[in-house]
Order: sequence, then C-alpha cells, then structure tokens
Amino acid sequence: MKLTVIGGGGVRSLMLAKSLAQNAKEYNITHIVFMDNNVQKLNIFGALAREVAIRKVNGASLKDLYLLLGRKYLIILSGAFAVALPLSWYLIYEYTKDFVVKAPISIFIYYIAILIVSGISLGTLFWQVNKAARINPAKIMKSE
Repeated sequence: MKLTVIGGGGVRSLMLAKSLAQNAKEYNITHIVFMDNNVQKLNIFGALAREVAIRKVNGASLKDLYLLLGRKYLIILSGAFAVALPLSWYLIYEYTKDFVVKAPISIFIYYIAILIVSGISLGTLFWQVNKAARINPAKIMKSE
C-alpha cells in the first residue's frame, strides 16, 4: 500500500514519520510520501539548490560553497544580533525595573544565545548546502 501525507511540517510530521516507519509492516505500507504545502519553504530550498548548481557547474568545490554561503548567513545573523541584543536588554531592564529583587543581566546569557542560534542556523544551512550539492546540476537546471 502507498501512503501520501499532505500538510504542513513541524514537529508533528517528524513524530508521524517515525511512527509510520516503525509500524509500516503492521499496516502493510510499502511507500510513504510527505508533501509540504508551504510554498515559501519549497522556494527557499529551490533557490539555494539553483545557486549551488550554478556554482558547481562553474567549478566551485563544496568548501567554496560552505565559505560563500556561510559568510552570507553570518552577516545576516550578525545584523540580527546587533538589533536584538540591545533591544532585548532594554526590554528586560524596563520589565524588571520595578522589581524589589532583581537578578543581574549577565553578558554570558547573550553569548549562549548567540552560540545556540548560530549553531542551529549554520548547521541547517550546511545540511541544506550538502543536500543540494549532491543533486546533479543538470536536473536542477532542466527544471528552470
């Protein structure tokens, strides 16, 4: 039996995929297809795959792709943190200014936040670049 699951992603689809994979023999499922109806997610990956394909055709190595795209996203992340850090500090300060007992706002909280968000963002980016780099560039260019 073939099964197609249509819908938005998120945590539900991961749990559903795991459950279906574990119980596939019980339900006599041979093929499972997940389709996402969020066009923006599909367009983002399509644009990234197109850019990677063009650069691969022109001779870029995987290391070059990581450096180029990683630098671009680090600039975006730096700009986001440059806006978010002072704003969050100000909002926390304003919220807690009338408290009798306040915990100090340490800079290490912000360092940890930067490391976690940067790690997740760059990890996702490198995973997507690696995924796009394994696709044959001719197939991507044909779909244009």
